[in-house]
Amino acid sequence: MKKQLFINCLAIGMVAWLGTNTQAQTISQTFTTTTIGWVVPANVYQIYVEAWGAGGGGAPTDGPFVAPGGGGGGAYAKSLIAVTPGQAMDIEVGVGGTGGQPTASDGGNSWVIDPSVFLAEGGKAGDHGPTYGLLSSPGPGGDGGSGGSALASLGNIAVYSGGDGAQGFWSLAGGYGGGGGSVAGDAAAGVSATDRLGANGPLSPDGDGGDGATYGNNGDPGIFPGGGGGAGRGFQPLIPPGPAETRDGGDGADGLVIITYTPTDPMAVPISSWALFIGIGLIATFMFVRFRNMA
Repeated sequence: MKKQLFINCLAIGMVAWLGTNTQAQTISQTFTTTTIGWVVPANVYQIYVEAWGAGGGGAPTDGPFVAPGGGGGGAYAKSLIAVTPGQAMDIEVGVGGTGGQPTASDGGNSWVIDPSVFLAEGGKAGDHGPTYGLLSSPGPGGDGGSGGSALASLGNIAVYSGGDGAQGFWSLAGGYGGGGGSVAGDAAAGVSATDRLGANGPLSPDGDGGDGATYGNNGDPGIFPGGGGGAGRGFQPLIPPGPAETRDGGDGADGLVIITYTPTDPMAVPISSWALFIGIGLIATFMFVRFRNMA
């Protein structure tokens, strides 16, 4: 009888110990658009936040005598942030820069709570560049936009810069608009484009830059999340002759925010603690009875 009681006590103690080591479920929420007033769930006291800035737009062209640059990719940032249950916070997801006329625009920053707390910078737009003449020799076009900067981003775990867009190259009835830079990865910086082709980055095929255009075409948009847009390349109709035609650059891709958290089960510790106390109490009772009978 005493042996069985002892075994039962050990079993209860083991169940109690296992109860104290039960793992709560981890939850991730993905945000692809801006959310105002997201509320921290019950029993959550810290969150991991990851963000990618949006890609910059590839520059458009106002005619055949320019070869613009591609847009830069967005930066990446990650932080661990202390929060309280019920706390309301804003989540800004950067919008991709446009590549339309008359000029391209920068990609938007992605941030949580406030830009001074946590931020991943967006990529910059490509540049229009110089205007060549009919008899000009081939030469460099507009500069590519810089990728979102790690130095301008805020994250207490990791920050990485996005890749730069490529410079365009002009030649009569040839050349190209620059390709877009890739977004940064969660463990590496983005890749810069070096010619017409958009850069393949650390998240490829996600987050790649858009291809720049060949003569007479529009640039391709960047790939979500945060890829920079490719630049356009203008056109001049010759047969029959006609006015110069514009071409658009590709839009940069939107950014992204992911929040991950593990709620604390308020009942887990009290229940396991009571089970442990009961187990210890039964063992103590068993030992007391044993020693009393030995006396």
